[in-house]
Amino acid sequence: IFDIRPVKKIAHRNVGLLEGTSVYWRVYAINTCLALILHKLLHQCSVGWRPSASGTAELLSWPTIQINIVSFQWMRARWTSDPCYAFYGVDGSDCSFLIYLSEVEWFCPPLPWRNQTSLSFMRRRIRRLSAQWASAARRLDEKLRSLWREQKRILVHVGFLTEESGDVFSPKVLKGGPLGEMVQWADILTALHVLGHDVKISVSLKELHGFLGVPPGRGSCPLTGPLPFDLIYTDYHGLQQMKQHMGLSLRKHKCHIRVIDTFGTEPAYNHEEYATLHGYRTNWGYWNLHGQQYMTMFPHTPDNSFMGFVAEELNETEKMLIQRNKVNNMAVVYGKDASMWKVSMTPTFGNVSSQHPYAEEYIGRPHVITIDFNNSEVKTFLVEPFLPYEYTCEGMLERVHAYIQNQDFCSSFPSWPPLTALRLLTSLQGQSCVEACQSEGLICEPALHLSEKDIIKLRVESEMNHLFPAFSAEHAECSLQQDPLLFSCAGSSPKYQRLCPCRDYRKGQVALCRDCL
Repeated sequence: IFDIRPVKKIAHRNVGLLEGTSVYWRVYAINTCLALILHKLLHQCSVGWRPSASGTAELLSWPTIQINIVSFQWMRARWTSDPCYAFYGVDGSDCSFLIYLSEVEWFCPPLPWRNQTSLSFMRRRIRRLSAQWASAARRLDEKLRSLWREQKRILVHVGFLTEESGDVFSPKVLKGGPLGEMVQWADILTALHVLGHDVKISVSLKELHGFLGVPPGRGSCPLTGPLPFDLIYTDYHGLQQMKQHMGLSLRKHKCHIRVIDTFGTEPAYNHEEYATLHGYRTNWGYWNLHGQQYMTMFPHTPDNSFMGFVAEELNETEKMLIQRNKVNNMAVVYGKDASMWKVSMTPTFGNVSSQHPYAEEYIGRPHVITIDFNNSEVKTFLVEPFLPYEYTCEGMLERVHAYIQNQDFCSSFPSWPPLTALRLLTSLQGQSCVEACQSEGLICEPALHLSEKDIIKLRVESEMNHLFPAFSAEHAECSLQQDPLLFSCAGSSPKYQRLCPCRDYRKGQVALCRDCL
């Protein structure tokens, strides 16, 4: 168990960003935690194993590491004595014994070819940005000093890094693979810790079981005690693992879960029954969560929460070096593994106005210019570099703080964002609520859509349809949304005018309304 709490333990109470220890210690502590996950050295060893080209294990010289011979021989003789060993992948081969001893019981260190590249990349990023995080934390602490901040117990289970999920990312980290996910997880871990929360990190089923108190087996038995965490951050792989091992308990506790979801999940794909009936079911959606429990890389749609990441800021010396070595008439193409260009079956309709709607809408000219790719004429503009506030360390800390302190998906009547931020608009026919709100300089806010009590008061027919509430000019009738999980900012149809809950937003922070802090 790796506990990355600050040296001075802070109980559940008002907590400051810098209270108990410095931000530098917090960043150092989280780096130490990732280092421990990488090594888990409980014993020193003399030999190691690696897979050969044929897929079998071969012996190699590894002077700095030693196997616990007693445990290894015991596993060889008695691995069939309990079915739990087979459950954790032991199959009688020396490789499976070593993997079990290094990753489940930790009698030996982790194998160097398994699950290290990703964590190393994340550690380097956390260390490199530590000064930026520290400076941002001081500024935000001044801004929030008069506000009550409760320390939360948070579990971070990075499912895609677990051996059980196949850990397909690590081998591709430095070869054009999905570095964006590593960047985002590193920034999430740092933000949670710098904000002063009690954070635990899990990158294996063994750790997940221990943290949640899951009984042995395959999830047939429920958790009997209370959930030991206020919030659980995970991904789709982790969510599937939790379903397998928590069983029915997951349904009871799912309001505490936040899913880090790169491309987002729109309501029509999230609602299992509706997605199945209408052909929207994919490999990812159908979890019946509140749409804003999915947290995205970019603000693709307000149906999900925008988690984001941090763009590194340059100091004055670095800026001068770039200007000095700048080359005119040069473009950069960021190379990715070929498979990364073939993203399909994502749980969204994919109706976007350009390659990057966020940059087009909220940054715009002169920094972002959308052109017709059939038009070869591209003009030259001289502009100063620009970094949106929401992609700075302070912007991410501010946003994550607001989510943690205010989002409540366990309550039937959430009170955030405040109702004072609501502005109801009617869209044009065929227009989505995203577009209707944007046309007025606002953001669609699904948390403020009409509730069941409004439906009763208005005495209007309701239906399970991701396009409702809406007005049909053809039939001259209004229909309201029957299931709150299906309200969709992104939904549109030429048959309907949508009734849209909109709100204002903070300049440089589209995720938050002006009164949301």
